[in-house]
Amino acid sequence: MKKLKIFISHHPSNLLLYRNMSYMAKRLDKDTKAVLFKINHVYYKDFDLGPYLKHFDEILEFDFITYSKNIISSWYKIFKFLSRFRKAMKSFENSFDEIDLFLDNSAWLPLNIILYNLSRFKKVKNINRFSYIEPEDAETKVSRMKTFLCSLYSLPFNCYKVKVITSTKGTFSNFVYSENPIGRIIKIANPKGEFLKKISSNKEEYFLPYPIFSKNIRLRKKAKKDMVVVFGLGDIFSCYPEYMSEQKVFLEKMEKFFKALEKRYKRYKLYYKPHPQDERGVFIAGIDIKKYRLFDNSASAQYLIDKYSDRIKAVYTFLSTSAVFSSFYSIPSYTFYRYIYNSDGVKRFDNMYDHENIKSDFLFHIFSIEEIGKIDNLKSANNFDLKIYQKILNV
Repeated sequence: MKKLKIFISHHPSNLLLYRNMSYMAKRLDKDTKAVLFKINHVYYKDFDLGPYLKHFDEILEFDFITYSKNIISSWYKIFKFLSRFRKAMKSFENSFDEIDLFLDNSAWLPLNIILYNLSRFKKVKNINRFSYIEPEDAETKVSRMKTFLCSLYSLPFNCYKVKVITSTKGTFSNFVYSENPIGRIIKIANPKGEFLKKISSNKEEYFLPYPIFSKNIRLRKKAKKDMVVVFGLGDIFSCYPEYMSEQKVFLEKMEKFFKALEKRYKRYKLYYKPHPQDERGVFIAGIDIKKYRLFDNSASAQYLIDKYSDRIKAVYTFLSTSAVFSSFYSIPSYTFYRYIYNSDGVKRFDNMYDHENIKSDFLFHIFSIEEIGKIDNLKSANNFDLKIYQKILNV
């Protein structure tokens, strides 16, 4: 039986997961083929796809589509996107007996349209939607007006209805489905989470311990922990300013934070990874960038974590979910939104991180600069359970 795995990537952050799953599927079944649908989000602009090429038999590229004020032009792009997608799927149906699909549990327009249209292809047997942090929390609301406009916008083509989620102040947060789409939800999970022992018999909810496979961890000799990595965000103050003090106080706190961090790790090599949305030369507030070696945006945070996991002493980020992934590698990982935000902001993002599947002893949320390095001496080993992956990969 000819089997095909299609991995749909609308953002570089999921490529490491797809690379590893493709690698494993091919090892478990040599006749399996893997194809990547690459939807060119702006974060792919400077991204180096080279390390992933050999893991996919074919890579098809699609333009990124989204809601736009220029409706006619946008509709043209959407129908062009749909035509290319359907043509590719028909070709694969003629060549393979069974097709499995893997994509994020995202309601953004490209994935929404693809997900809706997958049901018409008879040879699609399994649809897997990956999730690890839920998009809604106690400090968000549904924007009825924006939700209504999205419904009107999507009338000419088929897709699932969505809700537009904003902060309580009206800042856009995310799109979420109004109804339950096809496919099973697979939640990315801490491989050492105690809750994994309790859910093995639940057929409605699947959990995937992550990282599913890391050649770097398993094959390389243990290296010296000589790196500390800061994942940046150039303009924190404009993100939810309602949760922060005046800008002068914010800058003073940021400078104190990085001075304390640099003092704590003066014997280590300091690295800085800009956020993909930051323009070249824009760095997080308060940092003395001359003290840091720079990663560029040709690689995702997840790829860097995987590549250097045996060398990284600690990871720091204001709010990035990259800290969740690094904590799964038993790397001490720190956020510092609690140090900057007021009580309302802390409550909101505490809720975002309050999910059983991502809780980790190696993830710590800093309130004060005295807590820098607090969990650096934790030790743990990575787990690996092949049966879980065989079930999800259908091999």
